[in-house]
Amino acid sequence: EAKIFLGGFPDCFTIEKFDSVVVEGENVLAILVLNYGQYSSDMTAIPFLTLGMNHLPENPTGIPEILQIPTSNLHLNFKISSGGETILLTDSLGQMVDRVQLGEIPTDISYGRYPDAGPEWKFFSTSTPGSVNNTNAYAGIVTPPVFSFKGGWYSDPFDAILNAQDETVVHFTTDGSEPTETSETYRNPIPITRTTVLRAKAFRSGWMTGQSVTHSYFLDAPHDLPVISISTNPENLWDADSGIYVMGKNASSENPYFGANFWQDWERPVNVEMFENTGTPAFNIDAGVKIFGQWSRAFPQKSLVVFARSEYGYGKISYKIFPDRSSNSFESVLIRNSGNDWGYTMFRDGLMQGLAEGMNLELQAYRPVAVYLNGEYWGLQNLREKVDENYLAEHFDVDPSDVDILENNGVVNEGEASEWLELVDFYTNHDLSVQENYQYVADRIDIDNYINYNVAEIYIDNRDWPGNNVKFWRHRPTNGKWRWTLFDTDFGFGLYDANAYRFNTLEHALATDGPDWPNPPWSTLLLRKLVENEEFRLKFINRFADCLNTRFSPAVVVAQWEMKRRVIELEMGRFYERWKAGLFWTSINDWRRNAEVLKIFG
Repeated sequence: EAKIFLGGFPDCFTIEKFDSVVVEGENVLAILVLNYGQYSSDMTAIPFLTLGMNHLPENPTGIPEILQIPTSNLHLNFKISSGGETILLTDSLGQMVDRVQLGEIPTDISYGRYPDAGPEWKFFSTSTPGSVNNTNAYAGIVTPPVFSFKGGWYSDPFDAILNAQDETVVHFTTDGSEPTETSETYRNPIPITRTTVLRAKAFRSGWMTGQSVTHSYFLDAPHDLPVISISTNPENLWDADSGIYVMGKNASSENPYFGANFWQDWERPVNVEMFENTGTPAFNIDAGVKIFGQWSRAFPQKSLVVFARSEYGYGKISYKIFPDRSSNSFESVLIRNSGNDWGYTMFRDGLMQGLAEGMNLELQAYRPVAVYLNGEYWGLQNLREKVDENYLAEHFDVDPSDVDILENNGVVNEGEASEWLELVDFYTNHDLSVQENYQYVADRIDIDNYINYNVAEIYIDNRDWPGNNVKFWRHRPTNGKWRWTLFDTDFGFGLYDANAYRFNTLEHALATDGPDWPNPPWSTLLLRKLVENEEFRLKFINRFADCLNTRFSPAVVVAQWEMKRRVIELEMGRFYERWKAGLFWTSINDWRRNAEVLKIFG
């Protein structure tokens, strides 16, 4: 099986509902995969064909010969506890032939007799099911070293002591890189005199190396905010060929620099630590990271998405990252640069989504943090939930494989779009002022959710919408209604226009002849058709009035604005010093004026 040349994880597409083109007898199914340019990402295509029946045939005659495909895969009908247990091998009479007591075995590691069928049990980095155990064998897995000091805040310098098993050699780094046998050898306590990321790994001849241990120490950098510390091999970020944070060799010379490394869908291994603002460790995991976002990738400080995957060690981040949410388990989390609001206020989207709390909308939790990359202060960013199938599984108790998630004009993010396209065809070609036609649509979309969604987007004056930044979903097995998600509202509250509160955003959302961006006719059609119906129109007007008198009233908005502004105000001074070369302002007072625009709008 081919591997992605520069690492990472491929996209997966499910192609369904092609039965209309399948004929009785022999069929040829062809898949065309296009590598669209000389400098596009490396490409691998691995197709799988699965067959199934929705119901039993009336006169079943057994499995056709063509489907009786022999398999060489070995399979047992039980699982082994990840913490280890005893495995017995018995003969046909139930007599024990062999047994082994298993401990915890890491992902992608096997355990077997060596030499093949010999008396010793060994660990193998390469599994050989159906073949002899003739690959590199290891007597055990080295226990990671133990640090005398955990990561966190320290007021004075200290010496870090690393303890390890006998007969092991510990190597360490302070530049964020993964320790190897060529890294500096630990012989004496390590002086920690400034903010430092210390990573260490133990090695032993004939043994398999275990995981690295990482701790970030902050001596001169107390924060009022929580802190995220990310460490990785520097080339994963900065290398011209493979670094995800840089232009690379194929970037366009024009903003947003398409073709740059940071536009590639590359994932790199990292260690991620989170500390509360008291310095108390929150979590410390090995994970994967990608650059995230659209045109905001071009900013010097970029958004990141962290993926907890079992191949790195843990499949979830088990911590209550957002105190005002019930969730304490995350498969991914965003470290956002505030999108188009980067360098303006850094809390615009957090404020606007916060005002929509309780509106029966899918929202992203928000928590500002100070970020460090390989021990270097990287500025203020915002922790956000990532709205994907796992978000929906957590918030709506659905199977993540059972949702359709679409974007903008029906582009498939997860699942399929056939039901949505049928609905689009219906409301395009029917008069929704006719109650029967309106009811057909209302049976398929969550009307209250859709009204609230439009009320929020129109009130905040999001002019990067409705032809962009639209995401909606449904639960497929129950024929669930389509629901909309509020996200990426950074154009709102006067991002580029201090007088935006005077703009008629309702007219913008109902325009019949808008440009391709931001409000083309297809993007306003559903709302235009729905407001033709008296029941919907009255409900929409009343809901808008209720919101303007409550959650969107000036007193409520200003109170929320003041609270969120104060939380990050002290951090913004340090943010300015870190990024002033790339900012649109020349002093912290410019940030205060930018923040005042939000208050005036509200």
